[in-house]
Amino acid sequence: LRIKHRIHGDLPEEFQIDREAVDWHKREYVWAPERFEKYVDRCGDEIKKALGDPDMTREDMLNALCFGDFQKHKKKVNSLISQGKLPTYVLQD
Repeated sequence: LRIKHRIHGDLPEEFQIDREAVDWHKREYVWAPERFEKYVDRCGDEIKKALGDPDMTREDMLNALCFGDFQKHKKKVNSLISQGKLPTYVLQD
C-alpha cells in the first residue's frame, strides 16, 4: 500500500515554483536538495522552534525536513539528474 502525502498551505519561498509555466517540471524539481539546504540556512532558528528542539544541528534539520535521510535523498536526486530523469537545480536569485 503506497501512501502519498499532500502539502497544504504555502511552501517556503525556496520551494515555490510557477506551476502555471509550460513544462515547469522539465526545468525545476521542487524537492531539490539545494532547496532544503537554502531553507535550513535561512530559517534554522524558526525550524528548531517549530520542531521543538533548540539543539538541532543543520543535518538534524535537513533530515527532519527531507523524508528522514537528507544524504540518501540527495544521492537519489543526483542519480536521477545524471540519468536525465530530473532537471538540474539552477540557483535562483
